[in-house]
Amino acid sequence: MTSFDTLFIQPSLARYRIPLYRGLAGELPGRVTVVSGSDASIDVPHEETFPFTTIRCSERILGNHTLVFQEIAEHVRKLESGDVLVINGNPRYVNSLRALITAKRRGIATVWWGHGWSAGSHGALSRVRRRLMHLSDVVLLFSDEEREAYINLGFDASRVFATNNALDDESIRDAVRDWPETRVNQFLSTHGLRRGEYLVFVGRLTQKAGIEEIVQALGLLNRQGLPVPLIVIGDGIQKPALMAQADALGVQLVMVGASFDEHVIAPWMLGARAFVYGGAVGLSLIHAFHYGVPAIVHDDPWHHMPEVAAFRDAENGLSFARNDVGSLTNSILKMFDLDDLGYDSLTNQVRATVQRRFTMQAMIARTQQAIHTAREVVGLASGS
Repeated sequence: MTSFDTLFIQPSLARYRIPLYRGLAGELPGRVTVVSGSDASIDVPHEETFPFTTIRCSERILGNHTLVFQEIAEHVRKLESGDVLVINGNPRYVNSLRALITAKRRGIATVWWGHGWSAGSHGALSRVRRRLMHLSDVVLLFSDEEREAYINLGFDASRVFATNNALDDESIRDAVRDWPETRVNQFLSTHGLRRGEYLVFVGRLTQKAGIEEIVQALGLLNRQGLPVPLIVIGDGIQKPALMAQADALGVQLVMVGASFDEHVIAPWMLGARAFVYGGAVGLSLIHAFHYGVPAIVHDDPWHHMPEVAAFRDAENGLSFARNDVGSLTNSILKMFDLDDLGYDSLTNQVRATVQRRFTMQAMIARTQQAIHTAREVVGLASGS
């Protein structure tokens, strides 16, 4: 196979992306490089050793903190004809257009990689996103459902791919093996908890997460004499307000804090009745599903991230009406009222969902296919 280099341009070197880049570095014939910006909230230390090259680029915030310009031109210039540029598809990163044009002029294959949509984003930024997609040789989306939607919009099916966004399922399996049922039960008892009697939230504590609605719903259950504790794995600007709200409503919170260690996360997940997310859910849903935990999320797909494609109401979780605390309360009650047969049906479907569609091995293979297809497209266009 002819050797070629692959350059990824990303907002950050996110921890959950490391297995993907590691896998691609082992499969692609040339050097894999990840140029990332300064979104350090989900960053890993750049001094770690990887089988791919990592480069931190400088960036500038433009406008009213809505646009970002990354200094990536020098890295794109180092690519040669036959190499591949995988550009960050977020339309807020304004120099993606210049990078795509530069690459196309020089015979460098291009892959646009990103969300086909994001929560509530269907206006001007969506139009910019589609224009950038059309400039690239291949489009790589995060879910099969997005792929179908863009094919229906007129995109060439042979040049649109989907990763089905996954996590490091191997490390999760390792953590699960390290936490058998008896050990989980002992761990929970030290926190005054019992398996299956609480909910778990995983994510950043921001307004879009909708965690205030969850606490309001649990407050309503408290008034009915049905207290349900909430485990919060994450941190963010909403934490002080969240704790004050929970205290006022008498809701039991266990604040685990932000953690990327599956051995820390595992016992909380394995003991939960369900994963709950009040706002725009994304990769946290896939995270919970890898642990076999059913989900409670709202029913409006256009106000979620694409990973919600994994969710099926009444199959692997329960939905509620968006922004409706009463509806959320009823869905929580329904989850706890399920008999063993009904609950086992949910958890079995959760496991089947990730095994069929959301494995890291499949994500690596799909991304690799998109990269090779982009080179084929350029080769056909040039007549080589």
